Amino acid sequence: MRRIKFILLTALLMAGANCVRAQIATNLKISEVVVNNPAGLIDEYGNRNAWIEICNTSWGTVNLRSCYLTTNRKTLDPNLSVPERTKLMSAIPRGDERTRLKAKEYIVFFADAQQNLGTLHTNFKLEPEKENFIALFDGDGHTLLDSITVPPCKQPGSSYARFFADNGRDYEWNWCSPEKVTPDCANSNAGTTANKVAEFKEKDPHGFGMAILGMGIVLSCLLLLSIFFYLFGKIFAKANSRKAEATTQEETPQPQDENEVIAAVIAMALRKQQYGFHDNESGVLTIRPRRTNWTRTENSN
Repeated sequence: MRRIKFILLTALLMAGANCVRAQIATNLKISEVVVNNPAGLIDEYGNRNAWIEICNTSWGTVNLRSCYLTTNRKTLDPNLSVPERTKLMSAIPRGDERTRLKAKEYIVFFADAQQNLGTLHTNFKLEPEKENFIALFDGDGHTLLDSITVPPCKQPGSSYARFFADNGRDYEWNWCSPEKVTPDCANSNAGTTANKVAEFKEKDPHGFGMAILGMGIVLSCLLLLSIFFYLFGKIFAKANSRKAEATTQEETPQPQDENEVIAAVIAMALRKQQYGFHDNESGVLTIRPRRTNWTRTENSN
């Protein structure tokens, strides 16, 4: 019973962790794309290439490690297996602290088809003269976090950026002139993208309310599990008790009615009296000789 409790509790905690991880990852959004970069942002090697900016729109910390970027529309095919889909994408490596984004923080990836240069480089390029489909997938290789189709570039150095409305939920994509391009920071007139969880964290910057809420949820789950196992144990014990009683009743002979026994004895006595089945002993003891090999006769003497 304890082993079953441990297994169920572990499964519950793992499911909760995966659920929280999935909810947090959905706050990662593609915020700005530069397809043609002749005189703008340079990478750590001094090169200028197309780049993709990703924003953590939540008020918590999110890690991009193991997520995927791609320009291949085939990844949207629901019939693809995870291994088949990940082969078509550029994986964001683990172990780089730069992929750990704090609240409202940004990161830029260079689309130069030189992933061997480091964490911030992809295995694909963007084409300025054509539409460029860009998608961000979660680390499970299945969940699509965000996607955008960038129109052909109208002006070298311009960016295609996401602008949020004042309510922080609605947004639209527009072209920005080269002087208004904002890598690694919020786009101009960008609002705040806050869902209910993010708003809660904004009102609770130190996390005390979140900690109390989390502890309450865990304790509630443990209480429900305890009640479940208590009731399950009661039902199981009651079922075993009934089974044991049924077995005892089957094995124990049922006592006969006392009146039936008396009637049977009287009937037997009357039958013996009627047919004379009594033992009549004569009281005479008869002893007869028996001849054996050890019997001695008078002639042998």
